[in-house]
Amino acid sequence: MKVALFFDGKNFSKALQGYDPTAEIDYNKIARWLTSQVSSGKGDLVGRYYYTGYTPPMCGGPADFDDFLDGLEEIGYVVRREPRVDRRAWCKKCNSESTYKTEKRVDTGLVADMVKLAAVNAYDAAVLLSGDQDFVPGVEAAKELGKHVYIATWPVPGVSKALKESCHGQIELGDGLDQFSTGRLRPPRVKYRRLSPSGDPQIDMTREIERALETHEYLSRGHFINNWRPQLDIPEPGPDREAMLDTLIAEGKVIEGTRDRKDGRRFKVLNLPPQ
Repeated sequence: MKVALFFDGKNFSKALQGYDPTAEIDYNKIARWLTSQVSSGKGDLVGRYYYTGYTPPMCGGPADFDDFLDGLEEIGYVVRREPRVDRRAWCKKCNSESTYKTEKRVDTGLVADMVKLAAVNAYDAAVLLSGDQDFVPGVEAAKELGKHVYIATWPVPGVSKALKESCHGQIELGDGLDQFSTGRLRPPRVKYRRLSPSGDPQIDMTREIERALETHEYLSRGHFINNWRPQLDIPEPGPDREAMLDTLIAEGKVIEGTRDRKDGRRFKVLNLPPQ
């Protein structure tokens, strides 16, 4: 039996965070474990596909996530990076507009590959690592082409009932965590602290940088200038925010450095001086 794995990256990671925020996954081991679950240990793993929204580090994306995706490719995963796009939202409460980035084409890209590969008999059984009901049409299409499709999910709320009913079976990832974890503990994701305005724009800017550093191992200059969504009243994304940041750097209140990617390219990162 030929087995292919399809990871909905965001859904998989978010559910893992809800189940065990300290667990670190060995993606070679989980691929072998999933294959054994649907083939009684006799399956041939023919494809590992990972789908995610993506912003390059040079455009403000997190460098550690980029390293993670590069690592998946190094061990044989096919990684589909779909550009994250800008969206605007209007807050009625504060009467202001904000921008944010969101994933586009990730789900449709996964479905397209699942059906296309089914049509050419590239696999006999597929494992979909997601609980999102948007995949139901893709699952149904693969089944009509004679393929078995299973979903693999973490035991958390939010798994679509319609998706479970459309699949041949459901694999509980929590049952195998001890077999495919690295054994190391990753630090739990830090939730954003709620901040109160200080009345000093420069102080509020440094506090926003501190808050951003709590959730980014490396905070890129571009991400903070163009994409960071603040709690406090600091300049809007763009030239005004960049100008204030440059002032803080010149005064030594913010430190700017560089970090190398694996491919040798460099990008600017921000930090705060030690207290």
